[in-house]
Amino acid sequence: MTLTLLDWIVIAAYFLFNLGIGLYYARRARGSTTEFFLSGRNVPWWLAGTSMVATTFAADTPLVVTGLVAANGIAGNWLWWNFVMSGILTVFLYARLWRRAGVMTDVEFAELRYSGKPAAFLRGFRALYLGIPINCIVLGWVNLAMIKILQTVLNIDKGDAMLVIVGMLLFTAFAAAYMSTIGTQLNWGASYVINDFYRRFVKREGSERHYVIASQIVTMLLMVISLMVTLNLDTIGGAWKLLLVTGAGTGTVLLLRWFWWRINAWSEVSAMAVAAAVSLFLQLSFKWNSDDPKDFAYLMLVTVGITTVAWLAVTLLTRAEPREKLINFYRQVRPDGPGWKQVAAEAGLPAGETLLPQLVNWVLGCVLIYASLFGIGKLVLKEWMAGVVFVAAAILAGILISRNLSRVGWKSDAAHEPELHAKPGLEPAR
Repeated sequence: MTLTLLDWIVIAAYFLFNLGIGLYYARRARGSTTEFFLSGRNVPWWLAGTSMVATTFAADTPLVVTGLVAANGIAGNWLWWNFVMSGILTVFLYARLWRRAGVMTDVEFAELRYSGKPAAFLRGFRALYLGIPINCIVLGWVNLAMIKILQTVLNIDKGDAMLVIVGMLLFTAFAAAYMSTIGTQLNWGASYVINDFYRRFVKREGSERHYVIASQIVTMLLMVISLMVTLNLDTIGGAWKLLLVTGAGTGTVLLLRWFWWRINAWSEVSAMAVAAAVSLFLQLSFKWNSDDPKDFAYLMLVTVGITTVAWLAVTLLTRAEPREKLINFYRQVRPDGPGWKQVAAEAGLPAGETLLPQLVNWVLGCVLIYASLFGIGKLVLKEWMAGVVFVAAAILAGILISRNLSRVGWKSDAAHEPELHAKPGLEPAR
């Protein structure tokens, strides 16, 4: 493939545009880790949402999806289509709770929700586990995807393609997809390592400038490590499935910790340990192959079942978090649902609202996404009647969501903005 002068002009313009954005915000990002990682918490909701969607579409996405469809037909898409359910759940049930928590990373949440040494261990372990090996596997498969594209387009070997990636001689469309995910993953991993490990356990009294420099160094190191991981990865789909099976069953405890006061730090620790152990045991001892659709399904179902039973047992057999910790958490985050009713009563605070309206919105949100997806597909295939029905269902779901949100008054959350910057574990400012 030969690139024309116009091609090179477009590529150069793209990178100059990105460089300009970086230079514009560079000085502000040096001020503190909050600016470096979160842009001072001033990113508007629409930009944050767009960034999250862009992050899920990297150079690996079209390659792995094509491979899934080639191997399993259109049904192979359900490996990632099912993520819609958790994504929409985050929008309607968890977005406001995360905002109220006021944490920099989800790992930091551990010491807001739990107490003592178990909470500290959980935060430190998850920071290193997710920030380095798991994050570098994700970075590795994104790099691998870009390398495969470059090898095909430029007719070069893997080593030369890696040099191209380091130097960014990339093609505009895939470069944008690649960089959106690489940038997010590097930011995500470095924030764990610095905010939740280095700053919490290694150097507690450093200046903000010190932590920003450390963040820059860690970001570069993560990229180097990810390139080393890339050399040892063969397939992107295999890496996807590796992370899915080793974390199967942990999702329920991560969701319910917001809505059930009884969950403690050991619940999360046991879920992570059992999920990884069970999935590895089934693959090594029973030879269940994650590349085989049936084996992968059994692997996921059995791992989820055993992990769920294990963390529930650990939760009920270990002590609950101290009452003061639970009350402070409830005051700051104000979770809805019946799971905090007992704590709210002891604190002399009103119980949270019912979760039913937001669960209805969750169902409608899933209908909106899936109906739009299938409706557009049907219209493309000229199946007009089915396409119109799906699109009409999506529009109706969108209208109902809009009405429901106006009824519950989400804008009222703005009145609680001062609480977002309260220190974890303390009663928020009123």
